[in-house]
Parts: sequence; C-alpha cells; structure tokens
Amino acid sequence: MKILNWLFYLLVLCTTVNAQNNSVGIGIANPHASSILDISSSNKGVLLPRMSSAQRKAIPAPAAGLMVFDLDKATVFLFDGNDWQPMMFSTGGAAIPPVIRTPDDGQANDIFGGSVDISGNYAIVGAYQASNTVSQQGCAYIFYRNNGVWTQQAKLVASDPAFDDSFGGSVSISGDYAVVGAFLDDINSGPPFFINYENRGSAYVFVRNGSTWTQQAKITSTIGASNLGFGISVAIDGDYIAAGAYAEGDGVVYVFQRSGTSWLFQQKLTAINSVANEAFGVSVDIKGAYLIAGANWEQINTNNQQGAAYIFNRVGTNWTQQARLFYSGGNASDQFGSSVAISDNYAVVGAYLFDQNTILNRGIVHVYTRNGSTWGNASILNAGDLEADDQFGKSVSIADDYIVVGSWKDANSFPDEGSAYLFKREAAGWKLQRKINDPNPLSNGQFGNTVAIDGFNIVIGAMFKLSTGAIAFLNIE
Repeated sequence: MKILNWLFYLLVLCTTVNAQNNSVGIGIANPHASSILDISSSNKGVLLPRMSSAQRKAIPAPAAGLMVFDLDKATVFLFDGNDWQPMMFSTGGAAIPPVIRTPDDGQANDIFGGSVDISGNYAIVGAYQASNTVSQQGCAYIFYRNNGVWTQQAKLVASDPAFDDSFGGSVSISGDYAVVGAFLDDINSGPPFFINYENRGSAYVFVRNGSTWTQQAKITSTIGASNLGFGISVAIDGDYIAAGAYAEGDGVVYVFQRSGTSWLFQQKLTAINSVANEAFGVSVDIKGAYLIAGANWEQINTNNQQGAAYIFNRVGTNWTQQARLFYSGGNASDQFGSSVAISDNYAVVGAYLFDQNTILNRGIVHVYTRNGSTWGNASILNAGDLEADDQFGKSVSIADDYIVVGSWKDANSFPDEGSAYLFKREAAGWKLQRKINDPNPLSNGQFGNTVAIDGFNIVIGAMFKLSTGAIAFLNIE
C-alpha cells in the first residue's frame, strides 16, 4: 500500500491541472489553454501504441485523428477519417524509405549483400568475401523480423572453410531451412585415390531450431572434376533444393530432395536445346512443381550470348523440360537469363545488358504467363526513367502479385548508386508501383545488385555500400 501511495504522490507532483481552462500539464506548471494535454520534457518523449502494419489496418472503425507507430514502416501514422497517412513524409506512403542494415561484425570488402533471399520473418544475406577463421572464406547472415524490426539472428559459416570458397555467393531460404552456395569450393575425392578438384563447388544446408541455425548437410556434383561451378546459384522451396553447375558441360542443374535429415540427389537437369558453353544453371529458382534456370550465354540464331531460360515441371519425382524462353527481338550479349524467378503461374527473366535502340545496357525484364503447360503471353516491365548502363534486370524476384527488379547501375544522385523497382499485377497487366532508392546513396553502392520479396517484405542488396556492403528492408503492406 505504501508503494501505491508513493506512486500516486509522484504522479501528482509531475502533473498540473489548470481548473480554469481544464488543461492537464505534465512537466509544466502552466499548461497551454489551447491544449487538453501539455507535456514538457528535455530528455524524454511520448510513446504511442506500437504495432505492425497488419495490426494497424485491423483496428476496427478508427477515429479521425487516431495515431499509432507502425513498426513495419518505422513511422507514425495518422488516420485522417478515410485513410491511414504517414506523418513523417509529405508525399505519402510511396516515399517511406527502406531501412538499412549491416552485419554486427562486418569488415571492409566483405561484400555483404552480394546475395539475398527472404522467407516469412527470416532473411538470409551472403558475404562471400568475409574472413573468419580463414581469409576470404565467406559467410552468410540470418536476419529475423520481430514486431516489424529486422535484427541479425545468426551467422552461418562452413564446417570446412577454405580460402576463397565464395561461401555466400548464392543463398536461399524456405521456412526452417537455408542453403548457401560456395561455387569455388575445392573438394577432395576418394578413397582409394585422393584428388583435389579445384573450384568444383558445393552448397551447404542449414536448419533452424528456435533461434539456432546448424549445418545439416553439404551437397555437391555427382561427378568429380574441377571448375564445375556447382553452387553458382541455389534455390530452396519446401523439401527441394536446386543448385546450378554452369560449367559442367554446357551447364546443369542438380535437384535434391529432403528425406528426414538427409538431402538426397534426385535428378540432374540439362537443356534439351543446349549449345556449347551456354552457362545453363547460372541462375535458378524453384516454386512448387516448377523450376526455372537461366542460360545467359546461349547463342540465339547468330546472336552470341543473347541468352535463354528453361522451365521444368515436376510430376511425382520426375522433372521434365516444359518451355524454352528467349526474346525474339533480342541482341547479342543481352545476357537474357542472367536473373530468373518463378511462381506457380508466372516466370520472370532479366536481360540486364539489353540495348534499347541506341540506349546501351539499359536492360529489360520479361514476364511469362502459364496457361496449362504453355508459357507465353510475354509482357515487358518498363520504367520511364531508364537510361544507358542502368542494367535494369540485374536481379528479379516474384511473390504473389508483386515483382521486384534491381537496377544496380542506376545513376540517380551518384554514379552506380543503384535502385530497385516494384511492380504489381493488375487487371491491365503489370504496373509500376514505385521506384525504391537507397535512403543514403553513395557512389558505386550498387543498390539492387540482388533483390528478394516474400509476402509484403522486400530485401535489397547493396554489396559495395559503405565498406562492408549493406542490405535494405522494406515493407509494402
């Protein structure tokens, strides 16, 4: 009881009520007559209710003037009687910038943000030049979203690190599983004969238990040879992992399936229409029963390295090629297929060195729609401010009705500052929603070198920003 009395006494000391104008003051002797509550402090602030975007939007019948702090958007929102409005940015929600994150233990030239992926409340970020127990062995980081705030949860390293493995050169995450590619990993074979295959490549699988991530498996090619580049690209969805080995023959994609705690080789995919040195598997994505792989060096007619992409469909445990995609209006060296993404009904392919007439290396992105077993009705994503050397399409990602495209060489305020574009599917097609800029741009930051979206959350890599590299998170709900 004494404690309660003391608390009441302290509250009375800190609060002033002006009976004449019915104003309440906290920390001020004479509250202003125009205010029902006047708060004064030189070392404290006011805490509004804090909630996610979904929780804010779920408030029943909000009153005009209601204010909350949105954790996803990291800003105060006010309900104006019709809509929620962000109070910190006069141009509305589209101007809310992404939130920048760097690793807790980052060092110069780590290339943090060289690869990214996102799944629910978890994101994975590669830093393939990071040094740990071994110089430039590479690593990856897990970030966790709690109450709208992204923080680093774990650091992933290989159980058998070696110099210049490029561990983290590619990453992917799905639910409780993450996969990290190390396409320059040297792998010994044997017994009875022990041979060191340089740059054979590998990928590592990690599993989450609570907030702890541990290595579960290491996977590699079924043949022993050097310079295969296995793990140049990786993708995971549920119980399936796809890993590209772009230099094995004309390029292949390996598919592995989880059985308990083991990841078993299931099938090796090759392109039916393959040509020599097409780099099939340089990019890969998988979603449900569909898999897409890029072959950005494929020759189309007489156009060397114009590029193509291939879609495979799984029936039971067997994957078969379903479509070959290329741009009939393409040019040599377009690098079509250098970035790919797929969902159940849409496939996205970037050609970041595409020349639009005399606008060199402008870049282009194609979206294909599935109708049964046919992929067609290609549409082109466009942005009105694209210029030469923007390299629009360096990275692509799709989730539900949204596509994100990286334009890592875009010069806004600085050379090679980089940017990303968000598109949304509407009745009339894919429409540009907004351009996403680095909130603190720098020369050669290359914001947008890699992108990923899941649900309403986006992660964007800026591998040369600052000294370590950086990433940006953005909620679009």
